[in-house]
Amino acid sequence: MVELKDGPVTFTLYLDGREEAVKVVEPAMDVPLPEDGRLVVEEKEAVWCDVRFAFNPDSNRPYELHFRVLMGITYAADHLVVFGTSLADDKDLLNEYKMEIVARGGVMAWIEMTQGKARLAIKYRGEIP
Repeated sequence: MVELKDGPVTFTLYLDGREEAVKVVEPAMDVPLPEDGRLVVEEKEAVWCDVRFAFNPDSNRPYELHFRVLMGITYAADHLVVFGTSLADDKDLLNEYKMEIVARGGVMAWIEMTQGKARLAIKYRGEIP
């Protein structure tokens, strides 16, 4: 679980049935978002994001974000958002794709995807009520 100091927003990463705990005390940070790891972002009791990253090299759009919840909207089935182009050209692996997943109070978070991997980036301005 990633907890923002003095803030009610939590980021929980579920990997192979376990949680990783990291306290965010810096105004900016990033952490790996492993393939098939599940990220849940909550503010108090409300879920703002529930997402799983997958890299599908056989797809024309290989970077996949599978959302159960996005910006507080819950989906009955996974909401798939895809990025990238065919990997026939290896240069595409060097391109970077980003998607914002949280913009609440003083917290912004997004997922960055490149070279077949993903990272969660967080910026915290300390203005959460």
